[in-house]
Amino acid sequence: MKNIKPLIVLSILLWGSTATRAANVRITALGGLNLAQLKISPMPTGSTLKSEPALTYGVLFTADFISFVKFDLGFLYKQSVFSMNFQNSSVDPSTKVTYEQFFLPMTARYEFWFFSVGGGVFYTFPFKDKITEANSAGTTISTFDQKLIRNGNFGLVATAGFRYKLPSLPIGFMADCWYLWGVNELSKDLHMQSIRQSDIQILFGISLYLD
Repeated sequence: MKNIKPLIVLSILLWGSTATRAANVRITALGGLNLAQLKISPMPTGSTLKSEPALTYGVLFTADFISFVKFDLGFLYKQSVFSMNFQNSSVDPSTKVTYEQFFLPMTARYEFWFFSVGGGVFYTFPFKDKITEANSAGTTISTFDQKLIRNGNFGLVATAGFRYKLPSLPIGFMADCWYLWGVNELSKDLHMQSIRQSDIQILFGISLYLD
């Protein structure tokens, strides 16, 4: 984690320094659903983990450094929500877990006709240092450290979607599916469990083209 942070900051600075030389720049306000995919190994016996739809939204900056390739830099907020069912427990058989993060995606995309495909990297960090757990006994709030979980993640992004620009106006629309594959080990106690998180996002946006 310590090694990747300077690389991410450097990449953002390089992106910003060259964006002013791009032939086409657009700003997109976007939002949609986040489905967090949490993988716990080994999973506690008799327990299940189910992802629930949550909110994500933010802004995406796009520039053309090469005529047929688009480069994106985003700053977004996302919620992660899970239902954990402890089948062997008679007290709290179901617990809803929620936490919030910011994330920075950087992608390169190829646009053809109205379609777009691409890939890149992402980095997440906490919006609030708290994990909320709600069940029949009430609601409890813990920090990431108290749960022995790292509050940041990083990994690879795959994108596929649709882009359309109005013929006579500097306005466009987008609809995308993003897959954020988290590669960071989130558990701080490797003697207990391995925890990794990926996300599937369905996003819709309105773009302003700054030619």
